[in-house]
Amino acid sequence: MEEILVNESLEELLNKQNYCIVYDTNIFLNFYEYSPEVTDFFIKITESDIKNIVITSTVYREFQRNHITSLNRQRNKFKNMAQRIKTPLDVLKSKFEVQFGILDELRVTDIQELRTSIFSHVEQMEVEIEGYIENHEGLNQLITTYLESDYIYSLINDICRKGNLLEDLSIDEIYEYCKEGEKRYKKQIPPGYKDAKDKNGVEAYGDLFIWKEAIVYCLENKLDLIFVTDDVKEDWYTQGNSSPLQFRLELAEEFHEITQKNMVGVPLHEFAVAISKLKNIQVPALTEWIAGNNVDQYISSIEEDDLTSQILEELLYSGTDFVEESTLSGGYDGSFFEFNENSISDFEIEKHSFAGISDGFAKYDLICSFRIEAISQTYYGKDEDTNESQYGNPFFHELSGEVHIKISREIDSFWEDAIDRNNFDELIIVDGQLSEEDGHSFEYCSECERNEAVGSDCYGNPLCDRCLSNSSEGEICPRCGRRIPMQYMAGTGFCLNCENED
Repeated sequence: MEEILVNESLEELLNKQNYCIVYDTNIFLNFYEYSPEVTDFFIKITESDIKNIVITSTVYREFQRNHITSLNRQRNKFKNMAQRIKTPLDVLKSKFEVQFGILDELRVTDIQELRTSIFSHVEQMEVEIEGYIENHEGLNQLITTYLESDYIYSLINDICRKGNLLEDLSIDEIYEYCKEGEKRYKKQIPPGYKDAKDKNGVEAYGDLFIWKEAIVYCLENKLDLIFVTDDVKEDWYTQGNSSPLQFRLELAEEFHEITQKNMVGVPLHEFAVAISKLKNIQVPALTEWIAGNNVDQYISSIEEDDLTSQILEELLYSGTDFVEESTLSGGYDGSFFEFNENSISDFEIEKHSFAGISDGFAKYDLICSFRIEAISQTYYGKDEDTNESQYGNPFFHELSGEVHIKISREIDSFWEDAIDRNNFDELIIVDGQLSEEDGHSFEYCSECERNEAVGSDCYGNPLCDRCLSNSSEGEICPRCGRRIPMQYMAGTGFCLNCENED
């Protein structure tokens, strides 16, 4: 019996020369999301090993049903391309005009000079954009012609003509797989169970059909399997909060148990890199980015403030979802808990990985560590007279730990300079574990009612550091530390109380 090599690399499997390659439906459909240069590259690497490419009947059926939608979505990307790149600049100009108008009414010093300087730069950008559009006026027609040719559809037909399209599943097989799928999904056995809530009937078992067809073909032909999918949900890949994306081990074990052969499952970018190296295919610069080769460069280019502000925004409404409540001191009872704004510090990206491309968005997993401050209060109920909620004294928490976040950015397959942009379009927190490092009770400042009190005025009212040092309300006595109105200060710099004590 051949030993199962669940950790066998893609390169090792390719070098064995006894395998078949099965693309999931999303791989063929995602080809429509890229620029002509990138699409040509992916078609080229597919054709370089076309004798080993197998299309399951389920993939073929799903492609036929969805490829027009994908094609039209790409067509729409290239409509009014000139206006698309001009629109952000028009919005920027409009916002500047509003703000400069406000500042001008307030008679802000030298504001007109600043306005002139900024708009001179804006005008220069307009000139550069117009020049680019003039030099590329024929590109829109070129793109349209390219899309009308539908090279992806032609690639599918080429594979089919080589006899590599599997026969349709029989009614008996469909019934058998649906019955098995119902049992698997209840136990969350991969693949496909994540589709159960979004699809109905037979369509809910599409991933399982593809998987079963691949297994049967490899069993009958005694072949190893390279399975390529950009569906990065947990029913295909393991999504640990501290490890890169990995194909589900249970699937590799199931495949080996049935076929006595080995397999690897990878997203397209990994497959593209491995094949291009093996076949000595030149990787276009833009493709290298899409293939995830410059993930380090992209992650390092993201502004820390952009990440921390978005993480904090997600945390502000999360309560203790990402907090280990057992570590909280102060008798936290689960009622009120809120993170402090702008309190993230010691921020570090511990790990990161490229998580594939889906629906025109490149996705990345990040493990981030940081410290953050929060406030909790015990809820005592409502006041019988005012009906207002009553809370106990606030309790301060300083927490630290790691969170697993996912960020995504749209792939603009036309504007090549978009590969250099260092922002992202969406950030979500997947999971995390923040634990308390320090905690103590405190009072809110009686004046601003926002910050923690660190001192008091002469009447004993608690004050934060900012309000305490408000010179318009008095001076701080260096002996007692209170803020004292000027009329109660002695000429020696101390308050009258401290002066009289001497």
